[in-house]
Amino acid sequence: MAKLTRQDIEERAREQGASQLRIEKEELTQLDLSNLSLSGISFSDSRLEKASLSRSDLSGADFSRSILSNASLIEANLSETTMVGANLKGANLTGADLHGANLREATFYRSNLSG
Repeated sequence: MAKLTRQDIEERAREQGASQLRIEKEELTQLDLSNLSLSGISFSDSRLEKASLSRSDLSGADFSRSILSNASLIEANLSETTMVGANLKGANLTGADLHGANLREATFYRSNLSG
């Protein structure tokens, strides 16, 4: 199976609506998904290491058990997200909105949570 691209995800979000989109157990390392509206999407059990999700609307998204180590989530809307068991080691969440997010058992070692 080919690795998903930004264009693949944008097309699926347009066709299905982001809130119905399930991108689960996928390899998305270093993918640029910045400045997208992906509210309600599910990325559970996916690998998003070094991915860029900066300034994206990810409100209500599901990142359960996903690996987001060293990802860029600068100024991302992460309100009401589910990040149960997510690995955010070294992630940059500067200015991200985490209001109402479920961060139970998430790992933030050496992450930047400023702003």
